[in-house]
Amino acid sequence: MPKLVECAEKQPSLRRPMPEESDVEVRFPSGNEWVACRMLLPEAFRPGVPPEAWIAIDHQARRIAGAAVYYCAGRKITDTRIHVVPEYRRKGIGSRLLQRLCRHATESGFDQVCVSTDTKHEPDAEPFLVVNGFSRSTRIYGVEGDLLVVRDCLNRIRDRLIRTGRIPAVAKFVNLDEAPRDQVAKMYAAHIAAASDFHPGYVLPLLSDKRVAGSSVFMVNGTVQGLLLCEINADKNSATVHARVVAPGYRGSSVNCLLMLRSLELAVSAGARRVRFDAPEKNSDTLKLVKRCNGEITRILDWFVRDLRHTESQPPDR
Repeated sequence: MPKLVECAEKQPSLRRPMPEESDVEVRFPSGNEWVACRMLLPEAFRPGVPPEAWIAIDHQARRIAGAAVYYCAGRKITDTRIHVVPEYRRKGIGSRLLQRLCRHATESGFDQVCVSTDTKHEPDAEPFLVVNGFSRSTRIYGVEGDLLVVRDCLNRIRDRLIRTGRIPAVAKFVNLDEAPRDQVAKMYAAHIAAASDFHPGYVLPLLSDKRVAGSSVFMVNGTVQGLLLCEINADKNSATVHARVVAPGYRGSSVNCLLMLRSLELAVSAGARRVRFDAPEKNSDTLKLVKRCNGEITRILDWFVRDLRHTESQPPDR
């Protein structure tokens, strides 16, 4: 393999000084340089969907110092990931990659650049992104807990709702395969995918997947008003809630808790003893549930956005 794309984890030579900033060029990759991009950011490459990328090259040492990989979605740059080779960190290379990407996005007519990261395990990500003009837009906590404890908490919530008459008389909770497939697909497209160009037909294969057969649907007068996608025994021990959504008119009514309870009861019957689910920062009901059941926060997923429509002039890329 050419020296230019040698392994990113190779230890630096103690005799070789770090490059001056002018020795590092940021540009589009070409040829074998794509191999280095994939080596640095393997999780950013989707099967069959090539990303866009920028690389930073140390010309003096003929090595790649870092890479930024991203995808284009409508008028947004999404799934942006940056990796700087360890020996080149704290040299401003990550900022140069990100600034170059943002300037190119502005010149190409994009409105936003979006970055998501697990700030629990990458604590330096937030200050880095804020310094580069990003602001946090969304936070979701990844939670894991004892399935039986969570189920008991949800049972108490259900009993309280029954006593106070807060469960609508017309409410009906059914299995995924009992609900109108077209309505479920439209709800997924509108509220979970949340993309204007996401056609409901795209989700039909997912809804037919046996792994989510334990999912639950909330219906009122024959109309789908809520959805929870769940693998009731994903790895022979755990239930995993992949997505939840309730129509705006029923939010804050604990319908999402009842959807989860229904699927978790199926998971207990299937032998699962742990549960994994997400708790959005603004969903007070779910956050209360996490506290009550002593759930462990295993990750903190943050979404950062830089609005290019109101961005000041960016520093030149030297």
